[in-house]
Amino acid sequence: MPRKKKKEKQVEELQTLSGWKIGDLAWAVTLGDTKPTQLEITHFHPDDMIAPAVTGTCLLTGKSRTVAVGWCEDNRFAAKKSFEKRKAKSC
Repeated sequence: MPRKKKKEKQVEELQTLSGWKIGDLAWAVTLGDTKPTQLEITHFHPDDMIAPAVTGTCLLTGKSRTVAVGWCEDNRFAAKKSFEKRKAKSC
């Protein structure tokens, strides 16, 4: 006899976090990189161990990238400036 399919539980996904919404375009300097990349936000991770984070698709390469919400900026120049501040603090 055929088996009955189990219904999957649908988890309600978070739609906004710190002023960002799914589908927004954000600029950020990813870990291990020095140039800002533009991301289209696809997921939020508010309970991440280090800091609240977002996952986005890089518009240039199409790769999935995860960065802290605090690293996201509205434009490329602000993202680079934010990166330089973080870099200066760590030195």
